[in-house]
Amino acid sequence: MTLEIDIVDRLHHREIPLTRGMVAIVDLEDYDWLMTMRWHANWQRTNYYAVNSRFQSMSRLITNAPRHLQVDHINKMTLDNRRENLRLVTNTENGLNRTNNTDGISYRGYSFSFPWRLRVRTGPYTRKHIGVYRTREDAEEALRVYTNS
Repeated sequence: MTLEIDIVDRLHHREIPLTRGMVAIVDLEDYDWLMTMRWHANWQRTNYYAVNSRFQSMSRLITNAPRHLQVDHINKMTLDNRRENLRLVTNTENGLNRTNNTDGISYRGYSFSFPWRLRVRTGPYTRKHIGVYRTREDAEEALRVYTNS
């Protein structure tokens, strides 16, 4: 999988600023009404999600998802809230679409996630947060610096 969304099509998509220096990508048609709310990057299990101050998920608001369905991010990038990337699924369907990492990158003891957050495994159940980076290349460079220090 490639990270095509790193370059946002300004004619059809916009970036909504979140806390932690992150951004969510949304369609132009959703941008104005979403910008009336304050948005946060909220860590949930394995990924960051965009939530407002009432902890309502941006993806659920965009899709107007009923409680019995989940919102699946097709490209696995949970801050990419473009309508073309969102679909309503059951819990079972969502589980079938799960993968271990975003694009097949695997370094033993290290993990990456969109938007390129680097963590180092320091023990069987502990990880050390190294940083969040805008590009894969920046994250890989940080890993090289970390492993050489």
